[in-house]
Amino acid sequence: MKATLVVTTVAALLALSACGNDPGTRAITGGAIGVGAAAVLGAPLIAGAAVGAVAGAVTTPGQDERAERREERREERRDREDRRDGY
Repeated sequence: MKATLVVTTVAALLALSACGNDPGTRAITGGAIGVGAAAVLGAPLIAGAAVGAVAGAVTTPGQDERAERREERREERRDREDRRDGY
């Protein structure tokens, strides 16, 4: 019975983790994920909700993609400078 609860909770958390394009929505889904995690771990639900909501609110979607684009722009800038300097 406990294994079924854990599997179901993990599946729900994974499904919810993809939700949210604005800070409010991410805070709500983060809070839901935090409550689920707290329930599975036996921690206080309010603490899980608070931690999840804060984590959801302060993150932004696509952080990894933006970091990759920044790195690509740096490389392009270095290449242009190298060509300009004759390397």
